[in-house]
Parts: sequence; structure tokens; C-alpha cells
Amino acid sequence: MSQINLGPREIEAFLAVASHGSFRAAAIALGMSQPAISSRIRHAEDVLGVRLFHRTTRKVSITDHGERLRIRAEAAIAELRAVIHEFRDEARMQRGRIVIGASPATAAGVKFFSIIQQFRKRWPGIEVIVHDDLDGPPLDRLVSGEIDFAVGPARRVDERLNFEVLMQEDILLVAHESHPLSRQRVVTIADAAEYPLLTRPPQTAIWELLSDVYQTAGFPLKPAVEFHNVLSLVAMLKAGFGISFVPAGAIPLLNMDELKTRRISPTPLQRTVAIVTARGRAVQPSSAALMNALRLGYGLRKGNARAAQT
Repeated sequence: MSQINLGPREIEAFLAVASHGSFRAAAIALGMSQPAISSRIRHAEDVLGVRLFHRTTRKVSITDHGERLRIRAEAAIAELRAVIHEFRDEARMQRGRIVIGASPATAAGVKFFSIIQQFRKRWPGIEVIVHDDLDGPPLDRLVSGEIDFAVGPARRVDERLNFEVLMQEDILLVAHESHPLSRQRVVTIADAAEYPLLTRPPQTAIWELLSDVYQTAGFPLKPAVEFHNVLSLVAMLKAGFGISFVPAGAIPLLNMDELKTRRISPTPLQRTVAIVTARGRAVQPSSAALMNALRLGYGLRKGNARAAQT
């Protein structure tokens, strides 16, 4: 690429002369000496190899080449000014756009959407878009820059990503109220492994968690039925078939009629909810502000996120 030897000073001088039709008037407008303006115009003409102005003792008029440069230079300056105003507005949180990725269970949580709602009230000029399907491979969208950051379960180590823990959340066993496990006060993974398991797909974080927990307890994870839609899963539970595991934060949003929840003992089954960012990617002011709102919002919930047993 050939180097452009014209700088903003030459362009500024050129546009001033073109606007005022006079080297003297341009110099006054820019607070410079007339010889300095003339020097900049001569430099521009030498670099471009064409004359930009017709000069007489009485007036200065722009040439055809100068008019072509004026039109494009003014358009470029206008675009530059516009983007500078945009950046300043975004830095002052007056405008902007944030794209967040979230796991379905996280996005459905009362705490999460309450924080988003309060953020939008405080910063109405910031558009917030939530991609609530962030499970498994879609985390690649964070690395590619399609989303700005994510909120969801901390996954196994991924060198492309940074995880900042927001909270620990209980994963509760859910079953029909007539199910034998619903009548037990203490439920273990060994107890759960005796019954058909209903789960989300293998690429989800909760699958990874259950796989690890079942394997540690000495049982293979062999779901009876997999569901992409949690409402279908709940309907199957209400029909009295099998058991499942649901994050505590999602329980208030589900119709739990005829269903009961139990915690796993002796060690509660939990997942870690984190802010996820791509390593080496700069965080813009609006995203940083929303991350801070999430930290404060989840920080109000000390210890584990627990739901009352029903």
C-alpha cells in the first residue's frame, strides 16, 4: 500500500481555503499566519502533483482537482467526526449495544433478568441483546466476537476463555410428588441412579456436571430421554416418568404443581455461574458497566443460591 504523505494539517488548511475563498481569511479562521497556510497548500499540491486553487492578485478559486478533493475530504471528515461522537457517547454510556450470551437456565433466572431490567432503566441508550442458547459449541461465538461476554456455568478449562465466578447455585432433583424419592428426606446419587433420568442434551453444562457426579459415585450417565425444551421435560415429570435435575434459580419460573424438589446429600449438587470473556479481547465501557451490575446483583446473594424444598 502506497504511503499517503498528506496529513490532517494539510487537509484542514485546504478545506479552510476552499470554504473561505481566501488564504488570508483561512489563516484568520484557523488562527495561523498566511505564509503557514500557503506552505501547507503548496505541500499538498506537490504531493498530489496537481493544482488545487487558481490564484490571482484579487481572488482564489478552486480547481476541478481541488473540487474533487474537497467533496471527498469533507465526506471523510464528516464520517470521522460522526464516529468520534459515537465513541464519546459510548464512553459516556449515552449509546451503545451489548450482545450477551447466556445459558438457558441462567437467562431464565429471576436474578439475571432483574439485573438486565435495572441496567436498561439506568442506561436507556444502551441496547442489550441476550442470546439465551449458549450451551457447548456456541461458546465459540464469544471467541469470534459475535457476542461481547457470556453469563453461565463455568465449564471445563478452556484456554481461550476467562471465567469470573458470580455465584454457586444448587442443582435440585425434581420428581413427581408421588415418586419414591419425593418421600425421602435424604437423597443420594446412588438413589437417583435407580430411576430413569430425563436430561438436556449432551452439549449442555448440566450434562457435564451430572456426568462427572454420576461417574464419581460409580454410576454411568445413561439418560432415558433427552429434551431440548425444558417445558417438555417438566411435562414428562408431571406424567410421573423419571427424575431430572434443575438449577435452583430456574425453579420459580416453572409450573411446579405436582412436583417436588430435593437436594442431593451428603454433598449438595452445585454449579458455578460465571462471567465468561474471551482472553485478549478488549472490554468496551458499556459491557464493563453491565458486568459490574451483574457482580453487584449476584453479590447480594451471599453463599449458595438455594430454593426452598417444595
